[in-house]
This record gives sequence, structure tokens and C-alpha cells, in this order.
Amino acid sequence: MFIGHGKEGVDGYAVIMNEIGKHEYITFIVGVSPKGEIRDVAVMDYRETRGWEVKEQRFLRQFRGKSLADPITVDRDIVNYTGATLSSHAIARGVKKALSLVQAFYLQPAGNKQP
Repeated sequence: MFIGHGKEGVDGYAVIMNEIGKHEYITFIVGVSPKGEIRDVAVMDYRETRGWEVKEQRFLRQFRGKSLADPITVDRDIVNYTGATLSSHAIARGVKKALSLVQAFYLQPAGNKQP
């Protein structure tokens, strides 16, 4: 995990994830805001022979603004590509995990805010 610092303090977080597609790992990075919302997702290395469409912005842009309160699940709030169903599920699963990691390690739970 990486922490981005700006003039006002923490500007965001980035988590590099590896999720298995059909047979191979898909490596992608998830940018998370200090409020726990997805800023962006980018595929870094796609190793499968099929399903490469998940690298396109029209798929990845669906994750922007989502938080742990959202399902982040294919066929609920994420539309998969035909022919890239397993890759779509893998990225959705990894994005949800990345949000969970940022929440657990860097963001305070809603009920435990300090004055």
C-alpha cells in the first residue's frame, strides 16, 4: 500500500492487487480517497489470453466514487463484459478487498472518530 501526501496531509491511498482471472493473475492498482471512495482503477498487467476488455476505461470507470457501502459486485452495480466475466469478477473482488484494506489500516471506523 502507498500513501499520497499533499499540502493538507494525506491526499489518498493506492493499493496494488493481484486477483486470479480464469487461470492467471491480473495485477491492478486501486486509488482510494481519504474518505474511503474509489478514485480510479488501472490494470497494470493482464496475463490472460481472453477478457482483456477489462483494461478499458469504460469498464474501469464504473468503480469511481464507490465505497464499502456499495456492493461492488458484478450484476449488481458493476456491468461485466461478455467474454470477460471471470476477469470482471476478479477486478470487482479485488477493488472491494482494496477498500477493506484501506479502511482497516488507515481509516477510522465511522463510530470511532476522535475529537
